[in-house]
This record gives sequence, structure tokens and C-alpha cells, in this order.
Amino acid sequence: MRRQLNKLRQLRGAQSLRTSLNKAIVESLDNDDSEGPQAGIEARGSGCELGECQMSCSEDVVRKEHLWKIEGMSWLTTALDDMNRDFVSTPGKYTIAATGDEVDFVYHPCGGVVDCMDDGYGDYCASLAMRFWKPTCSSFRYRIFVRRSDGEFVQWGPEGDESCPAITGVPFGPDVVPAPAHGLSPAKGVFGLSHAELLKSQWVNDDTLTVRFELEVRPCARDIVDDIPTKRLKVSVPPPSLAPNLLSLLEDGRRSDLAFVLKGERLKAHSLVLAARCEVFDSLLQSGMRESESKEVVVEDCEPDVFRAFLRFLYSDDFSQVQTCMESESAKISSEGGGAEGLATTNAAFLQGVLSVSHKYQVSRLALWCEQQLCDLIAAENVCATWLQAHLHEAKRLEEICLAYIKENIEKVASTPSFVKVSSAWPQLPMKLSLLTTGVSSDSAASVLSAHEDALRKRKRE
Repeated sequence: MRRQLNKLRQLRGAQSLRTSLNKAIVESLDNDDSEGPQAGIEARGSGCELGECQMSCSEDVVRKEHLWKIEGMSWLTTALDDMNRDFVSTPGKYTIAATGDEVDFVYHPCGGVVDCMDDGYGDYCASLAMRFWKPTCSSFRYRIFVRRSDGEFVQWGPEGDESCPAITGVPFGPDVVPAPAHGLSPAKGVFGLSHAELLKSQWVNDDTLTVRFELEVRPCARDIVDDIPTKRLKVSVPPPSLAPNLLSLLEDGRRSDLAFVLKGERLKAHSLVLAARCEVFDSLLQSGMRESESKEVVVEDCEPDVFRAFLRFLYSDDFSQVQTCMESESAKISSEGGGAEGLATTNAAFLQGVLSVSHKYQVSRLALWCEQQLCDLIAAENVCATWLQAHLHEAKRLEEICLAYIKENIEKVASTPSFVKVSSAWPQLPMKLSLLTTGVSSDSAASVLSAHEDALRKRKRE
């Protein structure tokens, strides 16, 4: 109806223009105008110039990404049987604010029915798919990527392009197929692999399947306007520059008023930045102590490279600065012929150092990040050193993970030089391990160790 109305309006405008033109011609004949009305029309239009108009069909397109990890893939079918379910889905539904659409994601290990909607449209089978639960007549495109063993995401299947889905709960994915009336017609599987084959493939790493869904949604404008919107002008705003500017001051030492001395190396810094970012430095530089007068702080228990990474985090509040410094140290090990085990040990030692200095100066955010990173680097060669740092710096979660690893791999760990060294220097740690192995709770073990240490101190005084 709206298109018909627009056509009628256009016809009426054209008829009005012809009527005006005929009237001008009649007046010209009556006035004996030798040039006629056409000359007047051309003269009036001679000052009109062509302009530029940009139209955009993608102006309102919303782009979203969602990362989904399914851990314990080898236990998935058992867990589903225990829950009397056929497939697993993401918890809750995700709302695309700009359009109001609601979506979730599903994985069916047998490639069976994943919608189960009694809507008269039939069921659909899929292995890995996305579902729209509150369709708003939006058109969308989607891509599904799966992480490979080398960390690279690889697209599975072609890009999907759907126009205004109106059925709730219907799955969309590369291997979605309608289920026949009698029996199931399983989908082909991720990259054509069955669930058992997928578990042994390069797509499942550490018993985890990692999937990234990329979604582009264009709101339907049928009920608003019929015309393609004119492209809105946008102002180009540069990215934030505070962190790069502060790091530039740190790197070249401009306007520095403080220096850290570490094993003969001087690192210039700025007291105002440090005071704003760290309460310990703020107190140290205003306490009237020698450091506040000399503006020189001697640090004897930290490597220069580790402390440099610590300062870069304070100036930028960016964990990637620490990561970059650690990778630089790893590159040195690689150039010297160190293997993968040496690389992991180097990274763990570097993070242990950053954890130590973060705990010393009470930068809790960085300390927690180091604790998180170290949890992923635990191995037989470094677990004892990591355990000691966790014990000294009250990283309880990291200490729990180290103890669990040692208990599960005690024969392998006990034969390492690190275990012998830690046990000799810190006898309370193997005592704590023994208590926990016998089933004593962490709190009880801590109380026993505290009493033991008090007794040792009392004996030394006597």
C-alpha cells in the first residue's frame, strides 16, 4: 500500500509539473514571447550543479562476537546422560541490544535434534549451531570458527546469510539438516568428524573445544521507511594516548626525578606517577626516609628486567606490557637453543619475579594476574618454585593448584632438584604437603604449621 501511495504521489507531481508548463506556454503565446518558456526554464536551471550523496545499506549493521569453550569434552556424553539431555547449550540467552534479538549456541555430540520446538515447522538436526529465540525480523550473517591446536581459529563451513527468520528456536549452522518424520538424520559433525573423532583431532586441545561465533545483524526497517538511509557523517576519533605518552616518558627518562638502582643498572622514573599508582611508593616518597630525600631507591631482591616490566605496568595499567617483556626474555632463551621446557621454566621464573615485586609493593591487580598466568604454566620442573612463591606471597589459589599437581605427580616431582632444594630450605612446605595428603584441611594444616614455626622461634631464642 505504501509503495502504491508513493507512486500516486509521483504521478500527481508529474501532472502538476505538466499543468504548470502548459500554462507557461499559453501565457508565452498570449504575450508573443519569442524565446518561449523553455528558454526561461533552462536559464533558471543553469546555476544548478551536481552534488554528492552517499547511501549506506550497512549503516545500522551490528557486529558481535562470542567465544564459547566446552571443557571436559571427553566427559560430555557421560554428563549429558546423567542429566538426561541430548545436547549442551550456552547458559542463558544473549541479547543483541541494538536489535532486541536473543541468541544462544548449542553442541550435539551425535548431531541430532537441537530445537525440539512444537511449532508445526518440524525439527532440525545439527552438531554445532546458533539459535534465535526472539527474532525481530532482522537479517543476519554468521561465521563459525574453531580453534586449532596451534591457537589459530579456522572457519568451519561457509558464511551463513539469512533474511528475516521468523521461527523461534530454529538452529543455523554449516551442517543443519531437517529431521525426517521417522528416525533421526544426524548432522555430519564439525569438519565432518564424529564426536569420537573430534576428541582425537587438532580441534580439541587440553580436552577443550573452543569456538568463536561472529554475527552481523541488520535490523529490519520495513515498518519504518522504504528508502535506503543516507550515510551519516562520522567524526574520526583517535584511540586513547595516555598510556603511550606515559610509557614514552618512562622509556626516555624525560623530566624524571627518581631512579631505581638494581644490580648496577639505573631505571629512571617519575615520583608523581608512582605515587598515584602505588600507595607504598606514595608513603615511601613522603616519609622523610633516605629515599624521599635522595630520590634514589635501591632494590636488591629483583632482576632489572622484571622490575622494568613492573614499572611498565604501573605506567600503562596494561598486562600486555608485562607479556611483551616476558616474551623478550623468552626470545633470548630460544636464540640460545633452549627447548620448550626451558622456555616454560623461563616464563614461570619471570612471572614469579613479577608476582614477588607486586606483592612487595602491594599492587594487587598485577599480583592476581601473575597468579592466574602461573596456574597455566605449572609443570614438574617449576611447580616447587611456584609453590614456594605462592606460599611466601599468600597466593592461596595458586598454592592449592600447585599442591594438587604435586600430589598427582609426586614420583615425577620428588626426583627434581627443585623439590630437594625447596624441601631443605623450607621444611614446613613438605610437612604441609604431608598433612594435606592425609586428608587434613587447608585451615588445619595452616594452624599446625603456625604452631610449628612458633615452637622453632621459641627454641632459637632459648
